[in-house]
Amino acid sequence: YGFIRIEGLLGKKHGDKVINTPTDFVTLLLEKYDVAAVQGEAFGDDKAFRISYALATEDLKKGLARITEAVK
Repeated sequence: YGFIRIEGLLGKKHGDKVINTPTDFVTLLLEKYDVAAVQGEAFGDDKAFRISYALATEDLKKGLARITEAVK
């Protein structure tokens, strides 16, 4: 698993939504970018989210590209 820090995104707008928590961010990833991730709050970290990289390399590349697009 990888934990990705997102302090810099918290409080910022994405479209008409404000990303206040990692839960907000992973919900956005799932709903708009078709990427499943777990909010860091589930693991005691309220400034991060968790991804699994136990999948095919091409699938991982696609997911990371979608996450990159989400944070632009």
